[in-house]
Formats: sequence, C-alpha cells, structure tokens
Amino acid sequence: EDPEEEQRLSEQFVRGLMQHILSALYERSHAMQKAFRHMDSEGSGWLPMKDFEEALRVVLTEDPRHHVLLGEQVKAFVQSLRGCKLTDEQERIDYPAFILAFEVVEV
Repeated sequence: EDPEEEQRLSEQFVRGLMQHILSALYERSHAMQKAFRHMDSEGSGWLPMKDFEEALRVVLTEDPRHHVLLGEQVKAFVQSLRGCKLTDEQERIDYPAFILAFEVVEV
C-alpha cells in the first residue's frame, strides 16, 4: 500500500463527491430557492442552519425520482459551511447569497 497513492485516491474521491453535490445543487437551484423562501417566514433572507439543512434534504433526497444525495451527505455539506462567509454568528445562512453562487453569468 503506497501512502501517496492512497492520498491521491482519497483526494480524487472527495473532488468527485463535491462535484456531484454541486451539480445536484445547481440542477435544483429553483426548487431550493422555493424551499428556502417557504421556510423563511420572516422574509429576512437568513435561515437557521437546521432549517437550511432540512430544505436541502427535502430538495435533494426525498423525491425518489431525483434522489441524488444521502441525508448524511447533506448533513456533511451543511457542516462544511459553518463559519464560512455565508453564515453569521447566530448560526444562520444567507440563502440568497448561497443561491447566487449557482447562477450562470454570461460574459
């Protein structure tokens, strides 16, 4: 077992998984936006992380025709966002900024 080969394969797996997650999010960005707005009863543009995770779980895992991610993958993805620029000190996420990251901009 070559440690460098194991590291390379691990990094390749992580890149592939992240690409899968981001592709799924891009393909379902309109459904995500609807789910986020529905859960944002105050209309503030911010969701608690637990609500954000629940919205992603509904959009990405619960429809058997479009089951693209496992619940554990959604949870891990949301955990990876904690502390990033999209979150605040109250453990909320700026979901319009999150959605904006998946818009295609023509140049």
